[in-house]
Amino acid sequence: MRYALRILPFSLVLVAVSACKPGAPTPGNESSDLKLQAAVLETLDSLTAAIRVLNVDRMLQFYATDSSVVRVIDGRLIVGRSAVEKNFHEGFAAVRSMDRIAVVARHVVVLGPEAAVLTIQLDEAFTDTAGRVAAVRATWTSAWRLQGGHWRIVHDAAIHVPVSQ
Repeated sequence: MRYALRILPFSLVLVAVSACKPGAPTPGNESSDLKLQAAVLETLDSLTAAIRVLNVDRMLQFYATDSSVVRVIDGRLIVGRSAVEKNFHEGFAAVRSMDRIAVVARHVVVLGPEAAVLTIQLDEAFTDTAGRVAAVRATWTSAWRLQGGHWRIVHDAAIHVPVSQ
């Protein structure tokens, strides 16, 4: 498991770069990059809205639909679309309400016309089904690929750290 976490940053780049078509223009055209960044951030805003209302089916629409999707959440490796779906449904079934989700920093790197990497820092608070409130700070990095005209997450990794309230 530790080996997998050490190679995670490298694997994020490999996954995203592999999504680029051969011969496609390279990133660096500022106007094009800004449009791609805006598209990824707009998609992030839609994902965040789905999280706020605990709409798991909507959340899953932002993930790749094939078996290539991989997540690493707090050191736990989740591989394949069906495992990701199970993880989301089980995890959010234990949440009664999302009390706060605030993106405090975000950075997008465009890797090509169909690939980008997004890193955000966020503060979250939620109430579980037993009525306990938990607050966390998190860093989330995600590799995005344009699939069928929509930006989809193909790989993501998050670390959540509890904070006292």
